[in-house]
Amino acid sequence: MNWRFAPQPYQATPADAVDLGSVFSATGSVDNRDAITPADTTYARLWWRWTAPASGTFRWTAVRTDGSMVKPSSRVYNSNLQSITNRQQYSCLAGQIFLLSAQTFADSAGRFDYQLTLDPSATNDALASALPLALGDNPFNTTNAGVEPGEPVPYLSFTWERSLWWQWTAPT
Repeated sequence: MNWRFAPQPYQATPADAVDLGSVFSATGSVDNRDAITPADTTYARLWWRWTAPASGTFRWTAVRTDGSMVKPSSRVYNSNLQSITNRQQYSCLAGQIFLLSAQTFADSAGRFDYQLTLDPSATNDALASALPLALGDNPFNTTNAGVEPGEPVPYLSFTWERSLWWQWTAPT
């Protein structure tokens, strides 16, 4: 009788997540075929831990590279393992810790590439860092702007709303 010992990958549970540190971007290639744990035989899931180096918007994606049509699911959790709504991009604050996962069903595990990218916020993204408003042109771009906790939400709120802040003092 031959026995084969297949150790669990080093990142198959949140406690064993690979620490990406505090980087603005990270890419890599992994295989989740051995990431099925006795506690969860439905999914083959790998984990990473990331600390946001700056406030902004980040993206976490996983793409198959082994020719399989089964796309891995990319998920983002806060440090308490509460899932954050599954979407294309996420807001973060500097120093905030996230747990990132990529998973497939166990019977469709395989190779995939992962990518993490952070777009830092604009300088005046927070009310506390409002910029002086000057007369004349003040071009702005809200692409990397976020929404602060407790910020009033307009009546017709959409998920793409962002805010930048300026301060102005009326002349006397």
